[in-house]
Amino acid sequence: MGNDPANGNFNVPALEKGLDALELVHRGAGAMSLTEIARSCGRSVSEMQRVVPYLAQRGYFVRDSRGLYRRSSKLFRIGNHNPPYRDLVANAMGPLGDYAAGTGEGIHLSVLDDGDLLILADAPGTGYLKIGVRVGSSHKPVETVSGRVLMAFGGGAEKRYGAIRESGHEYSQSHLFRGVNDLAVPVLARDGTAIAAIATSWLDPASGKVKTVKKLLPALEACARHISESFEPL
Repeated sequence: MGNDPANGNFNVPALEKGLDALELVHRGAGAMSLTEIARSCGRSVSEMQRVVPYLAQRGYFVRDSRGLYRRSSKLFRIGNHNPPYRDLVANAMGPLGDYAAGTGEGIHLSVLDDGDLLILADAPGTGYLKIGVRVGSSHKPVETVSGRVLMAFGGGAEKRYGAIRESGHEYSQSHLFRGVNDLAVPVLARDGTAIAAIATSWLDPASGKVKTVKKLLPALEACARHISESFEPL
């Protein structure tokens, strides 16, 4: 297939090989040899023997004493010069902090990013025992209350999440930790689609609920409104 700019089809072999290697190594957790990188990219070692060392030379990979390559922090540093969700996070931190201070419970902000749920910001609770999430972590949307809320209020809202759209929130016990409960609501744009989701988590010991959805939902909805009102898309 040749280059056809009119149809958006381009073929740049050297760049394609470099991006294949870059994406592979940055998805992985461990160091890889040149042979492993080539094999995983579906290419020969001869195709990648100049590409991979060059990426290390430019600082995108780190090559250790064994000759193995691992990701560097360069992409992270480049991304942090102008984070794509910087304005959203900046406008959300005040309301998130107010919610945490007012209820004593932790709260976090999430978006859908390339098919995953991405945690953008977190305000831990003020109680003795704090529940928090790792900012920057990714999760399967269907397994989280935030992910299901975002799918319910997305541009092409899925019918199976109609009950969430009707109620305006999603509640369930955590799929990760026993005794932890999660509640999420959408942060809505003017057209009614979700910009993001905010979720709060609290402990529910076997002896009974410490906090209830009925008690926390009004404060969570108010937090979402405050973020929506202050957010101006770029």
